[in-house]
Amino acid sequence: MKKISEQQRIGQQGVHLLGARLLSVGLSFQPNGPLDAGIDGFLELRDSETGEVRAQWITAQLKTQRQGRLTEETDESFSYLCRQEDLDYWLGSNVPVVLFFARLSDECIFWKPLHTWFADADHRRSRKVIFNKTKDAVNEAALPGLAATVASFSAPGRVVPSTRIKESLNTNLLKVAFPTMLHVAETTLNYSEVREALVERYQSVPVDWILYGKRIYSFRDISMPPFRDVIEEGSEETIETLQWSESEGEVTRRLFVELLNKTLGEMVREPLAYWRDGRYLFWKLGTSRSARVTSGRCRSP
Repeated sequence: MKKISEQQRIGQQGVHLLGARLLSVGLSFQPNGPLDAGIDGFLELRDSETGEVRAQWITAQLKTQRQGRLTEETDESFSYLCRQEDLDYWLGSNVPVVLFFARLSDECIFWKPLHTWFADADHRRSRKVIFNKTKDAVNEAALPGLAATVASFSAPGRVVPSTRIKESLNTNLLKVAFPTMLHVAETTLNYSEVREALVERYQSVPVDWILYGKRIYSFRDISMPPFRDVIEEGSEETIETLQWSESEGEVTRRLFVELLNKTLGEMVREPLAYWRDGRYLFWKLGTSRSARVTSGRCRSP
């Protein structure tokens, strides 16, 4: 039987309370889904006069208590003790993390920028956050402090993500069009024996083929040299490429991707080289610094 625990219910009430409070002062709060691992959501800063937003984000971690006295609570303050694993996680963020604390019974919400608070070595050793009930209350007076939190975090070496600025995008994706037919023929040789036979007769061995189940597959006509010498005579046939490209079989899809990769490698083997560790192609070293362009097509009628 599925259940919603009391703590889950309290936590969700805290999320709604925080969202409403931030909205009331002109900020938007976007809660995370159920898979959050220590960050409950994001809030984006907004100019209260113009309404302009500038992709200045703060990540929020919310702690909620239903009622009763808070830890070490006085008329002026209270505290919260962070777990070391949580602290390491929050301080490793590439955007500022703010710890919010909410009490449902009186709808009080307080905030503290963690990277600023724990910049103090004594605070870091104690793992304790001290909230001032007046200075740290979430209200309109907190807006300059939230803006300053982002500004202080945007120091050299830190990166605050932005989603609303214009950017130029360069892509290395290729539009792939392939022949309508795929060539296949049987062989009695294994992969190494096929390569050795081709090297012995032709020296240079093409790479745009695969061997699977004693059958050679390629977009080129393998009834012609160089493959004519390593296949069983009369076993050549063709199949529609769509049978592979649109197949729902895992093995067939894997073989098709492998054949496409090898065919591309054959097409660009002269101007480009392949870096196995990085898994990408790059231009071979040349003397010219001018732009270089390559093109090609599969060797298939």
